[in-house]
Amino acid sequence: MKFDFDLKNKNILIFGSEGLIGKKICEVINKKNANIIRADIKKIKSKDYFLINAENYQKLLNTKKKILKKYKKIDAVINCTYPKIKIKNRDFFKQDPKKFIQETNYHITTYYNILNVFLNYFKKHNGGNIINFTSIYGQYVPRFEIYKNTKMGMPIQYLVSKNVIIKMSKYLAKLCLRSKIRINCISPGGIFDNQDKKFVRKYSSFCKSNSMLTPSDLTGIIVFLLSDESKKITGQNIIVDDGFTL
Repeated sequence: MKFDFDLKNKNILIFGSEGLIGKKICEVINKKNANIIRADIKKIKSKDYFLINAENYQKLLNTKKKILKKYKKIDAVINCTYPKIKIKNRDFFKQDPKKFIQETNYHITTYYNILNVFLNYFKKHNGGNIINFTSIYGQYVPRFEIYKNTKMGMPIQYLVSKNVIIKMSKYLAKLCLRSKIRINCISPGGIFDNQDKKFVRKYSSFCKSNSMLTPSDLTGIIVFLLSDESKKITGQNIIVDDGFTL
């Protein structure tokens, strides 16, 4: 059986398009003949780019109107943002509880706003496709030992936020079950980004290939979920971690 993953004539909106994962997504789906619409908080001049902080609901609505004015329709939304604020100390025993609440709210609100705005749009326009990026830590407890003797860590607000996003996505997928709307999550393991060598070595020892993921390792599942071949997949949290959580 030959699968057709061609995305011709699909308008795909990518939030977090200028991040490590987002850039690779844009590169790959562009080769699949899709029309890419990029959105991020960085100031960039480009015809297919929209500057947006999705935490602001009204500004997000306004941006949606600008996108539709130019592209006429949106077929799919990918959210690979990582909303966070500057915090000096994320150690659970030392951090300011107000900062925990602030960052968690910022992360969850950003995802909630995108879901709310575009599910309402898809509901009125006979269907659509949303892919949320979460994390293995939205479902699994961290291996704390891999952070030992490094300056790295896994803050609790990250786990809380990612878990909420998974639950929200499943809840809304069920709420939209009788429509032509699909909502799924991709939960990657650790992505290599020049982290501390000790951490990389420890993390990699739990993986099948003895290495961390790269953004390219996620593109296959993204293209599949964007394609019509996955039309009966909704409400799922798909883990891509090279066996790290086994």
